Amino acid sequence: AASRAAAEFRRRRARERAASLLPADLDEDARAYGLRRLLEREGASADAVLAEWRDVSRTFAERAEDLAARRRARSGGPALDAGSVSRKARTAFSKGAPVDGAFREAVEKADAAARGSAIAAAVTPML
Repeated sequence: AASRAAAEFRRRRARERAASLLPADLDEDARAYGLRRLLEREGASADAVLAEWRDVSRTFAERAEDLAARRRARSGGPALDAGSVSRKARTAFSKGAPVDGAFREAVEKADAAARGSAIAAAVTPML
């Protein structure tokens, strides 16, 4: 029991130390990613971790915009809110999903929401 308590104390102290390295004004996803990466990589700098986050965030935004533009270009393709997809992808990534998996998951969620909205719009006049 004492060894479990000591291990929990060490984990809590490591988390507090990692949190103290991050700027206070980070959004929830950036903070979650930063904490996770600092705890995973002993000795990593907060600046390097935050640079990784900015690069991945920029990648998600660019991929979401590209996909939205491609869908607008083809007729009949469902509309895609690039900002929403980018935010959802960042959230999934901050929780540990790989880049491609996080983006794919975000697009699937956005598509499901768009289909639901389209169905609701079609059914509402019938009521």
